[in-house]
Amino acid sequence: MAPIKSLPEQLPAPPETKKNGRRSRRHRRVLWSAAGLAITGLLGTAVGVQFYRDHQPQTYKPGEDLADITHTLDRGTAQPVGPRGAPDTTHKASDNLRKIDRVLPTGAPEPRFTDVTRQAGLAEFHSFAGNRTSQLPEDMGSGVAWGDFDNDGNDDLFVVSAGGSLDLPADQRAPSLLFRNMGNGTFQKVENFPETRIIGMGAAWGDYNNDGWLDLIVTGYDTLMLFRNDHGVLVRDTRFPNLKGFWTGASWGDYDRDGNLDLYVCGYVGYKPGHAGHASEQFGLEVPFTLNPSSYEPQRNLLFHNNGDGTFTEVAEKLGVSNRDGRSLSALWHDFDGDGWLDLYVANDISENKLYLNQHGRFVDASSAAWVAEYRGSMGLASGDFDRDGDDDLFISHWIAQQYALYQSLLAEQKFAAKQNNPSGKANANELHFTDVAEMRGIGQVSLQSIGWGTSFVDFDSDGWLDLVVANGSTFETKQQPRKLEPMPSFLFWNQKGEFFHDLAPWNVALSTPHASRGLAVADFNNDGAMDIAIVDHGEGVRLLRNDIPQGNWLELRLHSLVGRSRQPVGFGDGATVIADVGGVKLRRTVTSASYLSQDSRRVHFGLG
Repeated sequence: MAPIKSLPEQLPAPPETKKNGRRSRRHRRVLWSAAGLAITGLLGTAVGVQFYRDHQPQTYKPGEDLADITHTLDRGTAQPVGPRGAPDTTHKASDNLRKIDRVLPTGAPEPRFTDVTRQAGLAEFHSFAGNRTSQLPEDMGSGVAWGDFDNDGNDDLFVVSAGGSLDLPADQRAPSLLFRNMGNGTFQKVENFPETRIIGMGAAWGDYNNDGWLDLIVTGYDTLMLFRNDHGVLVRDTRFPNLKGFWTGASWGDYDRDGNLDLYVCGYVGYKPGHAGHASEQFGLEVPFTLNPSSYEPQRNLLFHNNGDGTFTEVAEKLGVSNRDGRSLSALWHDFDGDGWLDLYVANDISENKLYLNQHGRFVDASSAAWVAEYRGSMGLASGDFDRDGDDDLFISHWIAQQYALYQSLLAEQKFAAKQNNPSGKANANELHFTDVAEMRGIGQVSLQSIGWGTSFVDFDSDGWLDLVVANGSTFETKQQPRKLEPMPSFLFWNQKGEFFHDLAPWNVALSTPHASRGLAVADFNNDGAMDIAIVDHGEGVRLLRNDIPQGNWLELRLHSLVGRSRQPVGFGDGATVIADVGGVKLRRTVTSASYLSQDSRRVHFGLG
């Protein structure tokens, strides 16, 4: 997240492998109960793909003035202009489209997102109280989590507040809030939710006691809180250990397939308040010692095994996933190698990322072998099958001057090659590999001048291809107002049939207006088939961006219960994969709570074209 003295050399990327289009047979299927469900087909056929890269992004040069980094933001797309190239000030605040000096990429939809925060009743939330004091826990920001806690069919919204400055009395901190979705486009604050005035970070919903009601974990600086859902009323579970530490991302998943959701919690650094060391210099700017994560030792991660009786046992060290050398911010559960067991990927800040492969309830570190042990400033995570080849890929957002990573899984190719070499034998899927195709797919250099946080793979126009959204925001203080952080625009990458991603954010006022954004999560809050976005902005509040893009055909599934290979019921956890066969095309969607300190809706959305 924060500056480091020098940028480490990246691991060499393996050669790019062309996708062969073969779909691998997946070992895991999700069953849902729905009477009379029928999908008639997928309209249209694939057309030729045009590589559209008419503007090369300017290469970032270390030492550039801050204004060149965060104000100009030459991202390979033109900025809003008016007559004679002057800034465009003619658009109305209510107009969610912004005119710029070139046309949309061929086939791309107009990115119609409308900020409906105030009319939806969410303006009461504040993400920070008081003034910053240049302490690391203050600037990491906070997240947002979608979940239907009252089981009425509408996704509700929990927003975590970073509280305020470390020296602010607890009763003066901004509280985290739970908002009930009223089903008519508005939300109401849940008054009986326990008051949480903490230095908050992340949140994730999960039904840990298998009673059909979503429970809630909340993380923060010196805070770890579990709330049990008693039929729509959330109460603090005092049996859960409130361990002291700098806790960030959290993810639920049944790693041992015993039918009970386990919990993985990321630890960041062993932070000690106060100005204990000397400031460093980054890109011509002085960075306080207390804002540099390199100033502090990493803090280990936690894995809570669910005992099935409402209690948990911490087993991270025992199972080899404590990640003692990493400064962790995000983690996600997913069956990356297709063996039916949930694997674990961890995003670390200025330390190597980790991929732990699950071998029947035990884990092995496959990070280097799989080519994903990158050493960068990793913050946000997203997984999804962006190229529709039958295996899920991985996206990672990074700090400034470190382009985003888009790891394309080679599992489908490896299985196909194994079968070709040994037609009568079983494909060897044990050697899992990824290759970073961010630059080739258009999201490499374009991200060099941004600091990325929350992110999600989601099909915003329901054309059947997963798009990508990224919330950006600086960690640098503004020159004019040192108490504030430099804002940045967000990215909305439209997926052109798996071959290239185009940033459409400059055409939209809500997405291109700069903020110091952190957490991000998506959901169809108004049940219209279009996936909407919630973003937490540091020092401001939460923004709800309604998706008004004309949609193709779509299907949404609300998962009630899942059955794995173990034949045990699984709660509302991460790693569940739904595969829909639509007109001969297999579409995959995976439930995860990665992003950054945030969690997308548990509802599964398919765009059918």
